[in-house]
Amino acid sequence: MWYRWIHRQGAGGSDPAGRTVAAGFLNNYVISCCSPVDYAKEDLAALDVETIYFHIILDGKDYLDDFGQTLSAEALLDAQRAGRDVKTSQISVGEYKDFFRPFLEAGRDILHITVSSGLSGTFNAASLAAHHLMEEFPERKVIVVDSLGGSCGYGMIVEEAALMRKAGKNIEEVRDWIEEHRLEVEHFFFSHDLTHFIKGGRIPRYVGLLAQKIKICPIMVGDTKGRIVMSDKIRTKKKAVQRAVEHIGELAVGGFNYRGKLIISHTDPELAMETAALIREKVPNLSDLQIRPLGVTFSSHSGPGCVALFYWGKPRTDK
Repeated sequence: MWYRWIHRQGAGGSDPAGRTVAAGFLNNYVISCCSPVDYAKEDLAALDVETIYFHIILDGKDYLDDFGQTLSAEALLDAQRAGRDVKTSQISVGEYKDFFRPFLEAGRDILHITVSSGLSGTFNAASLAAHHLMEEFPERKVIVVDSLGGSCGYGMIVEEAALMRKAGKNIEEVRDWIEEHRLEVEHFFFSHDLTHFIKGGRIPRYVGLLAQKIKICPIMVGDTKGRIVMSDKIRTKKKAVQRAVEHIGELAVGGFNYRGKLIISHTDPELAMETAALIREKVPNLSDLQIRPLGVTFSSHSGPGCVALFYWGKPRTDK
């Protein structure tokens, strides 16, 4: 991405496409996101991105998805293995209004990037809050944009938006870029533990129990509406890992010569490391390969045994 080049240069001049960029220009608008972005707190702080938190309901008690401060990913997975009741709750209109208002009172505009509307109703809630607040602060802008992504795929969109702001792009330009490029982040999930997919109703119980017995790993991908949908069923973890790497060759920018960022999110450290090892072998020119734990919001739905891959690729299509 050209704005990454500007960020690295740290000075004015022209970008690789010949566009003029002012030195030291910094837009004063806020970029914010929801906690299922699954980036670390310090990463978002370095990008100057604000965060509002989802809720996790564990045995009826409300916890925030606040970078593990009130409920760690490990504690959540232990609770799931013990069969405890786990649910998620999206951010309300009132919470969004309380979150946005201090920035508006300080005279700052807001670009809020939501987790996919295909996974949550937060885009609608944030949009309604923005509408109410713009009546209260007519001189300000509150722009809400749908990432059509989840977990670190969503995080990659937020990261690029923050780098564009640092490179001098205004709030509308960043919004337009997101809407044009958001389907270029590939989302690939697989899991060898279907317990929570069955419990959550995403896989029929009788199908799930049979699949568990014969070691089927469902393959799920992001679609054009930002949903995570079943695309294939692979027998054994080893073959699922191989399929994940084949998927990179088919869809990543440059195929196996992909030179961008790839993030592995997971609820199974050993399987994530195994996947990373094969990726390093087959995709040797990666600029950045990261392994991160899946955040508690997504872990609440996936349970243990899940690995997800996110990287820049061909625009998603509905096949």
